[in-house]
Amino acid sequence: MAEGMLSGKASKLLLAPLLALALWAAAQSAAAADGVAALLQEQKLSSENLGFLVFDPESGAWLESHNPTEAFIPASTAKLPMAISALEILGPQHRFSTELFMTGEVAGVTLHGDLYLKGGGDPYLATEDLLSLLSELGDRTFSSVVGNFYYDASGYPELAAINPSQPADATYNPGVSALNLNFNGIQLNWKTPEDGPISARAVTSSDMMAAETPAIGAYPEFVPLPAGQFYRHLATEAGERWQLSEALPREGGERLPVKNPARNAAATLRSLGIVEGIYLPEPKPGRTPHSAVWIAGHDSRPLGEMLRGILKFSNNLGAEMIGLAAAKAAAHRPQSAVLGLAESAELIGAWFRGLLPDVDWRGYALENHSGLSSDSRITPAQMAAILGYAYRQRGTAADLLPVLPDARASGEVDQEVNGKIEILAKSGTINYGRALAGYITAASGKRIGFAVFVSDIPRRRIYDQRLAAHQTDDAAARSWLRRARKLERALLKRWAATY
Repeated sequence: MAEGMLSGKASKLLLAPLLALALWAAAQSAAAADGVAALLQEQKLSSENLGFLVFDPESGAWLESHNPTEAFIPASTAKLPMAISALEILGPQHRFSTELFMTGEVAGVTLHGDLYLKGGGDPYLATEDLLSLLSELGDRTFSSVVGNFYYDASGYPELAAINPSQPADATYNPGVSALNLNFNGIQLNWKTPEDGPISARAVTSSDMMAAETPAIGAYPEFVPLPAGQFYRHLATEAGERWQLSEALPREGGERLPVKNPARNAAATLRSLGIVEGIYLPEPKPGRTPHSAVWIAGHDSRPLGEMLRGILKFSNNLGAEMIGLAAAKAAAHRPQSAVLGLAESAELIGAWFRGLLPDVDWRGYALENHSGLSSDSRITPAQMAAILGYAYRQRGTAADLLPVLPDARASGEVDQEVNGKIEILAKSGTINYGRALAGYITAASGKRIGFAVFVSDIPRRRIYDQRLAAHQTDDAAARSWLRRARKLERALLKRWAATY
C-alpha cells in the first residue's frame, strides 16, 4: 500500500511540471491572441483579413499562428516558390543562351542565306548583349545579308502581358517571350510642333547603354480615352503603336511596357547593326532549322545572381521566365515545349506536393510565378512548409538565404527592439493584399521563420471589377495598405522581441 502511494506521489511530481508547461503555453497563446486582436482593432482590420504562422525552420514546429490554414493573396511572395524550386531544379549556375545561326554561304562580306536570332528565355538580356552578338557576327567577316533575318521565339509562350486583367500600360506587366530586352520596357518620348502631328521616339535602355527601337511608336494624333486612361496599346503590321490621351501635355515622356518583346529585340539588333556597319533585312518571325550553323551566342549571368536581383526588386518578368524554365525541367518537357504561365505554376506546385506530401495543400493555387494576380492563393502553413524546406537546404546549391533580400522593415525593427535584428524576407504588395515571408534573427539570436498575409479578398474583387473600367479608388486602397503594413511591422517587432 505504501509503495503504491509513493508511486502515485511520484507520478504527481512528474506530471506537475508538464501541467505547468501546458498551462504556461496556453496562457502565452491566449496572450498572443489578445495581442493580435488589439493590433487588428488598432488598424481597423478584421480577424479574417490576417493570417500568419511563426515557426522553427529547423524542425518545422509551429510557434504562433492566426488563420494558418486559410488561403490569402500572396502577391510577390509567390516568387519564393519559384526561386526555391529553380535553385534546386536548375541550379544556381544555370544560364540562359541567346544565339545567332545562319544558313547559306558567305561570299566576300555578304551572307547569301538567312540569319536567325534565337531566344533562350534570358530575362536579363540587355542592349550591350545584342551589341556583343553583333561584334561576334562581324568577326565572321560578313556585314550584310542577302536573304532573310528571322527572330525565333519558340520554346516559350509569346504573351502581350503577364496578366491581361492588369493595366496594359503598367511597366510591371510587360509581354513575355523567349526573346526579351531590358526587362521589356521602353521610354516613349513625344513632342508636338504647333499644329503638327505627334513626333515620338521609343528608347530601350539598360544600365549601360540605350538604343532607339523602330518597332514601337505613337499615333500622330492625341485621342479621347476614358477618364483615368492615358495610353492605349495597338498592335499593327508596322509594329507596336501607342495612342496618347488628349488629356496629356503636348510634350512629355512615359515608361511603358513592350507587348511584342521578340520583334522589339530583333528590330533593336537591326538598328544597332546599322550603326556598327552591319546591314540586316527587316526582321520577321521564323523557326531556326536544324541545319542552321551556330555563329554567335550570349550566355546570361548565373541564375543565383539573377534571383538576387529579381527578389530584391521584385521583377515580374524575371520571375516568370525562370519559373517557366524550372517547370519545364521539373516536368521533363523538351526544350521546344511551350507552357502557359498558369500551367507552369501548377507544375511547380505539383513538384512541392511531391516533395512535401504531409502538407495540407488545399487552397494552394498560384496563377503565375511573379504573384501578379489577385486570384492566386496560398496559406501561411503552406508558405511556412516551403520556407522550412528551403531552410534545411542551407549550404547546398539550393540554399535560398544568399538570394533573399534584407527586408525594409529590418532597420525599423532593429531600432525598436533590444538586440541585433535581421529580417531576410520577400514582400508582396497588391491593392488589398500585403504579404511578407522569410526568416527573422530575433533578439535572442535565434532564427525563426514566418509568413504573414493581410488580404481583403471581397474588396479586392470589387477593385478588380472597377479596374476594368478605369474607376478604381486608389486613395482608399493606399489607406488600406498603410494600415496593413503597420499591422505587419507591429507583428514583426513582437516576434523579434519574443523569440
